[in-house]
Amino acid sequence: MKAYTSIFWLMLVSAAYASSAQSGRTDDSFASVVLKTCKGCALDSYPTVIQFIKYDAGSFRELSIDYKAGGIPRLVVRNQAGEDRKVLDISKLSLLQIRAVMKKLGFEPSVPLEPKSYVEKRYKEDQLENSPNLQQPVENSLDL
Repeated sequence: MKAYTSIFWLMLVSAAYASSAQSGRTDDSFASVVLKTCKGCALDSYPTVIQFIKYDAGSFRELSIDYKAGGIPRLVVRNQAGEDRKVLDISKLSLLQIRAVMKKLGFEPSVPLEPKSYVEKRYKEDQLENSPNLQQPVENSLDL
């Protein structure tokens, strides 16, 4: 089921991009994108979105992040006039799929992105470092 959902989203983005490219109108061209989401515990439900925000987002000049918007993670694509043109739910996409959506929309990173395996490894390491459940070493209590 997950594969079908992912394919559906990529097809939807491809169709949206193709229709705007065919129109040739400058007011339909995409100038910027905003990743709207919440900050805190609800965002923790979307690890691939967190990975994208932490390790990829800074590489896209046209991307900004709005944590105050709340709700499920989504990309809001804007035209040159700053008007919202497309809203794409990215909550169920993998990191590679989010990257593919950005590319299909015409947004390229300013520097090469780290490989997915590296991002996933760093994310796991960060999670372990920041986990409140890590136990501190217990000192030997026999040395009283």
